[in-house]
Amino acid sequence: MKLAMLLSIPFIIFASSETLFTGESLSNREHMSLHTYNHRPSVKLKNKRKIYRLAKVDKAQAATVAKKETSEDVTSLRLRHQGKYLIYKITTEGHSLIINALDGTVIKKQKHLSL
Repeated sequence: MKLAMLLSIPFIIFASSETLFTGESLSNREHMSLHTYNHRPSVKLKNKRKIYRLAKVDKAQAATVAKKETSEDVTSLRLRHQGKYLIYKITTEGHSLIINALDGTVIKKQKHLSL
């Protein structure tokens, strides 16, 4: 019984982490194509290119969404995949944003603490 409970914990955590994001997500086939066990630089570059091909919102559009949300200039912008979602992690002078790269919705907006 204890073993069954211990084995079910990762599944519960995984299921709860999937609900953190909203909007359009990758299909199972697209998501699995991003995970390989080959970590050669050429394969990593190929996966990075694939992520950019799958994103429906490009960097310029994501920067405009961030500018519209915060009225500040973008200082850094990175495209990542997290779970079944492609996201832009954007930093401005006073905010951090996470934007869905498939449909352009703002997932998370957090203000930086000033000292």
